Amino acid sequence: MAEASSIFKESPLDEEFYCPICRDVFKTPVRTASCQHVFCRKCFMTAVKTSESHCPMCRGPISRMERCAPQRATDVDNDMKKFSGNCKCCGKQVKFSRMRLHYQCCYEYQKEYGCKPKNPYPSFFPPLTGYRAHSMFQCPVCQENGFDRKSLVEHCNSQHSTQIIAKFRTKPGPGLLTEN
Repeated sequence: MAEASSIFKESPLDEEFYCPICRDVFKTPVRTASCQHVFCRKCFMTAVKTSESHCPMCRGPISRMERCAPQRATDVDNDMKKFSGNCKCCGKQVKFSRMRLHYQCCYEYQKEYGCKPKNPYPSFFPPLTGYRAHSMFQCPVCQENGFDRKSLVEHCNSQHSTQIIAKFRTKPGPGLLTEN
């Protein structure tokens, strides 16, 4: 029996890192004292406001103190930093502690759940400060024309920041930044 629990710790099930309320990876996991169920802190706080003194999962008793300040599940937090799982949309291996951050830049996740992208990484194309207003450019990724320098940078940051470009030439040539 002791051997089975050590195997379990080496390869945990993905489900143990997902909140039963929001069905997403835990964000600030908390544990109930009586029944030991784990939830996202925000999900738990919202659920106990409506159910008063009952566990959202099993309807077990929840104390007034626990409703105000739930116990942090630090063991789950630590396990989320150790173990990886697959993104439910693109299949990429990501640490559970960074899964929500991954969802913010995962195109497949955003397409599936209708989210607007939130780029957690610095912009791929640096902002330009001084530019000539009469120069027009073409996007090096999608070949769209008619951008001034500032609007080209904004376009690339909003439309192409999550795309990986195989080779980016610095010298102007066909299909790259060209002045008209």
